[in-house]
Parts: sequence; C-alpha cells; structure tokens
Amino acid sequence: MTDLKPIDFAPPDIGEAERRAVDDVLRSGWITSGMHARSLSDEIADLTGRPAAVTSSATLGLQALLLAGKWGRGDLAIFPVITFPGMPMQCLNAGMDVAFVDVDGDCLMDPDQAAEAAARHTHRRVLLVPTHMMGAVMDMHTLVRKQIDQVVGMMTVIEDCAHLYPGMDIDGSERRVGDCLWSCASIFSFYPTKCVATCEGGAVTYNPALISGLGSAIWHGMDRTADDRYRAGGTTMYEIVRPGTKANMSDVAAAIARVQLQRRQELRGRRETVATWYSIGLRQCGYRVYQSAQRGTRRHSQHLMVVDVPHSRDRVRERMAADGVATSIHFRPVTEHPFFRGHPGVWKHGPCENGWKYGQHALSLPLHPNMKMDDVERVLHSFDRAVRR
Repeated sequence: MTDLKPIDFAPPDIGEAERRAVDDVLRSGWITSGMHARSLSDEIADLTGRPAAVTSSATLGLQALLLAGKWGRGDLAIFPVITFPGMPMQCLNAGMDVAFVDVDGDCLMDPDQAAEAAARHTHRRVLLVPTHMMGAVMDMHTLVRKQIDQVVGMMTVIEDCAHLYPGMDIDGSERRVGDCLWSCASIFSFYPTKCVATCEGGAVTYNPALISGLGSAIWHGMDRTADDRYRAGGTTMYEIVRPGTKANMSDVAAAIARVQLQRRQELRGRRETVATWYSIGLRQCGYRVYQSAQRGTRRHSQHLMVVDVPHSRDRVRERMAADGVATSIHFRPVTEHPFFRGHPGVWKHGPCENGWKYGQHALSLPLHPNMKMDDVERVLHSFDRAVRR
C-alpha cells in the first residue's frame, strides 16, 4: 500500500458556483422540477438547435422515448456489443428483442455489421442505438448511409451521447452534437463521472417531426407537470393521456448541471490537457491508446482514457489499486453478463471478435479536470510498473 493520497477515477469538479446554485434552490422552497429544469432544457436546446427534455438519468430518457414511440413486443433494438447495459435493459423491459453487433478497432459500432443485422429483420420495426464511445463522435453519416443503402424497412436511430457534451462542435461546420441530423433523438448523461456532472441526470434532444409526447412520457403520462399543479395559480387536476414513467430531473440536480454546462469550455480544455499528457506518456512507453487518431481533434470530448493492456489486465488493476490508483473498465461485452447471456430475446450478430478482444484488454485510467501533471505521471508509472512486473 502507498502513503500517497489516492487518485480517484473520475470525481466531479464541483466548485463554489455549483454550491451557491444548490443553496439557492434549497432556500427557494421548490426542489423538484421547476425553473432550473426548464432553463436547463432551454439552454441545451439553444446549444443543439433541437428541443430538449431533461431527465433523471440517460437510461430513463431512453425509457421515455420508447414509451413515446410505442416500442415493444415484436420490435428489435440493435446495439454495439460494447456499451453500458442500462439501455439494452430498457429495450428488453419494453418487450423488444435485442441484437448486439461488433465494434471496430476504436470500439465504435461497425456500420457493416449493423446494416447486416438490420437487413435480416426488414419485416419489423428496428431501432439502431450507436454509442459515441469514450468521447469520440461517430461518423453518423456513414453509419446511417449503410442502413439506407442496405436496409428496406422501418429503421429508427437514437444516438447514445452519454460520453459527449451537448452542443459540442463536430467538424468545424454548423454541426453540433445533439442536432439529430441523422437520428430522431440523442441521449446525454449527467452522471457524476460524466463531462457535465450532477447528482444524477440526463437529457434528450429530439426531432419534433419524429418524436411527440416525450414531455408527458417523462411525467407518468400526465398532461401537467408538478410546476403546473402545485404553483400558485396552478391546478391540481390532471389527466393521464399516454403511457409514461417517472423520469423528471429535480431542480437541485438541474442547478448543478446548469453551472457545469456554463463551464463546459473550461472543463473540456482541462480534460484535453490531461489527455495530451497521457497520450504522450503512453506513446513513449509503447502502449496503445484507443481512439488515438480522434484525440487532439474537435471530434473528441476526452471523457475516457482507455489503454490496451497487453496481458493480465485484472492483475494490472489490482497492482494499481495497491498503489492507490483507481481504474475502471468501459465496458465488458454486454453479452458476457449472465442476465443477457441467458435471455431468450438477446443474440449476437456474429462472433463479435473485436468486442471480445477489447473486453479482455481495455483499461480506463483516471481522467478528470482536476488532475495535475504529477497525478498523470504517477498513474503512468503505476501502470507501466504493473504491466512489467
């Protein structure tokens, strides 16, 4: 064990501005969804150019979208085999079947595999859910073009943007993450480890020509929010007008997220600095960094620093933990989890060899805005020593 201060994996950067915002909410007497949640939705809409709804998590954002779109039994969802299990779980809970396809060398959904899987199911509604993994913005044009060229059927795309900033510049043009140019909706996560952090939370941006009823689906299917029912001048009368869930974001969480969103350029700049230190050090030591070609461009949020461990990944994690360095894995192949492996509505499209290899060797190193060069050097020293030991 080490006497040095532990290096946590990804603590949120919460400052005085966030603390003051929370204190203001607590003193206001209104802590559930209200002015701050509405303002956060408006601010995300301004950044992305699409209507936005804030939610209590990214996972429940997808659940609300599935309810609004009446997705269920007989429908199929296609996910990359490397993604967080929460969203595929929501599709199974809705009664859908779920197919997993392989990823490419940078752990992004393989467009050819996705098109092949969808082409086998042109008789049913198909939902494609690509993940912008680690912070790299996928080439959605190529992905969707493959579907258009090879699939004749009912195809819908929802982007998993949990590792990205809303409104992030994509390619130097007018394009922004969350603009839904190639999808009907984009889902963001504001979990404490994410680029924009709060207690728990997320957001959905969407194309209103393709999605309707999302706001009601977030509020039990009601035709009124708590703000409408309990504020002075409101009415407690409401009606349930559609299927719904409980996915609204509290004003406490929204107040934190609003400050984080205002600080996004500062936070992203510090992430980029830390990622640069890592990339130089790992390259000098001869280690492979996933998505190295995308890093250093505007197409990457630097959410995760994932390195390829040549051997004994779990033993390396243990040795680094003994040095006081926290690491993580993003992610195991979803089909390796017992629940998914044994579920009759789940299958893999092909062997998913890239996903399997990634799941055996990928290790996420600590990366957050408060890291100093000394922290990165200590992580690199611990990692290199753990691999060579």
